[in-house]
This record gives sequence, structure tokens and C-alpha cells, in this order.
Amino acid sequence: MNRQETKERNYALMGVVEGPSSASDVKRDVAKNGSSDDKVFVWPYLVFMELIAMVVMSLVLILISIKFNAPLEEIADPGKTPNPSRAPWYFLGLQELLVYFDPWIAGVLLPGVIIIGLMLIPYLDKNLKGVARWFSLRDRKFEVLTFGLGITMWFGLIIIGQFFRGPSWEWYWPWESWKLHKVTQVTLYNVSELLGGDPTGAVCYFSGKRRLNPGLTSSNPVEVEDGKHSLWPHLERHKIRSIPLLARIPLVRDFDNLRDLVGNGLSLCLIGAYFILGLYLPLRFSPWAREYLKTHGYVRYTITFLLFWMMMAVLLKIGLRFIGIKYIVTFPIQYKFNI
Repeated sequence: MNRQETKERNYALMGVVEGPSSASDVKRDVAKNGSSDDKVFVWPYLVFMELIAMVVMSLVLILISIKFNAPLEEIADPGKTPNPSRAPWYFLGLQELLVYFDPWIAGVLLPGVIIIGLMLIPYLDKNLKGVARWFSLRDRKFEVLTFGLGITMWFGLIIIGQFFRGPSWEWYWPWESWKLHKVTQVTLYNVSELLGGDPTGAVCYFSGKRRLNPGLTSSNPVEVEDGKHSLWPHLERHKIRSIPLLARIPLVRDFDNLRDLVGNGLSLCLIGAYFILGLYLPLRFSPWAREYLKTHGYVRYTITFLLFWMMMAVLLKIGLRFIGIKYIVTFPIQYKFNI
């Protein structure tokens, strides 16, 4: 080898590695097989796109802040409470949930379930199809539609609280004036009353009669003699504390009579049946659910579908409120907890 040849050879082939050669090949491999043996770097493939999105969004926010002033109200006056008193917009969803749920559920349980559910997504979702593609509805229908439904429901509650709630948090259509204050005249009932045969609940609800609400006045209140129209008259005659076996059980002994205990027990069974059927019926009628169970396992399937049906239960509970149902289960008043 002469001196001239040595100068021209400044590189050497060390080896050949089999695998995708670009990010597009990785995406194609994932779309075809559901997985890939190779990975792409976060920079520049992901971070660069996020950087561009951040710059664009910052520019939009700057232009909006220059054009429009912040909607600040007058200085707070401790002697004057605004009506309606609204939370910041990002908390209006929680404030609207207080119409349909007890404070403990609307303010603690549901937000906690939402946060835990979002934290569990990386551990529950093993579907690699559609990875690295935006809004891959074809490969991730359940994931995209479920998350989309949750976001739509949350912002729907915010919109209702902002534009459809007036004084005393009553429902006002946009064309209605707030100068005329509304008074709630809707009589609400509990499912435990309907199942337990409460004479002032079940009879009035199914007959279309109105029951007098505490604190409201009515020229024609419904007069129902205690026990006369009850579905199970003998149950309400038996007081819980007069039954030695039941009087020793915590929580059970705090119910007034057997009618209340049976009604709430049946309501709890109804809730349990809702979730059990929510786990069973998809496996019975949906091949996709059976494939999901096969690929994800029993634990992931159970947690995922329990979270999904809990979200649907929130929508169902909101719908029940519009037909006159307030609670499913009503515990004794000292517990300050109802479902």
C-alpha cells in the first residue's frame, strides 16, 4: 500500500446492524406488528414538536392578553355576597356536581377517582397500535372515545355552571332575566324510598302527585297517612332498635325501621348489579371485550371497565336528577353521606 492510497482511505466499515433505519420505519413497524424492536430519541422527534406547539400557544396567549383585559370584578365586599357565587372556571365542574351528588362524593371521591384513573393509564393501556400518531381512532377506538367522552362531560359541566346557572344556582336559559328569581318547585325522591315502599315517596312518585318539600309552601299538599299506602306495611311497623339481632350491628341500628333498611339494601344491590353486569355483559356480547381481556389480563380489564362504568354512572345520576330522583341510597342523617 503506497502513501497516496493511504491518504484516500480515511474510513472503514466496522459492521452492519439489521433494523429500521428511520423514524418513519419505526412507525410503520409499530402499525404493522403492534410493536417495534427499535426506539427513536425523544429529541428531536418529540421535543421539537412540543417546542413548536409551546411557542405557537404562547404567541396566541400574548395576543389575546394584549387585545382583551382580564375579566376582573370589583373589590370583594364582605358585606355583600354575590348571587350566584361562582368558583373559578376550572372548578365550576366540581361546583355543578354538587347539584347531583353529596359534597363528600362531588368534592373528594370523584376528583380522587379521576386523578387515580389518569395516573393508572400508562399501566392499564398495553395497546401499542397507533403509537406516535395523533388521534389514531382506527387503532385506538375505545381509548380515544372514552377519554373524549370524559373531557366532553367535564367541559359540559363547566359550560352549564358558567352560562346556565343564575341566582341561587337555579337553571336559567340564556334569554331569561335574572331579575325574576326562581323558586324550586320540583319535588325530589330517592330510589330507596321507591324500593322500600315509603308512602310519601313511592305513591306520590308513581301516581304523579306532589309531595310537600320541607321549607316550601303549597296550597295543596299531599296528605298520606303513615303506613296506609306503604307497599310493605308490616316493615315500617318494626323498629330496628326493637330487634335485638339488628340493634347490635353498627350502621344498621341507626335506621329507623325495616322499611328504610330494606329500601337502602335493595338500592345497594342495584348498584352492585350495575357494576357486575358492566363487567359481564361486554364479555358476553362483544368479541372486542374478550380480546381485550385476553391481551390485558383480568386485573387490567376489571380496573379499566370499573373506571369506565363509574364515569357512565355519573352521567346516569345526572340524568336521574332531571326526572326527579335525588339519591340512590340514603344513609341515616348523622352519617351525612348519600349516594
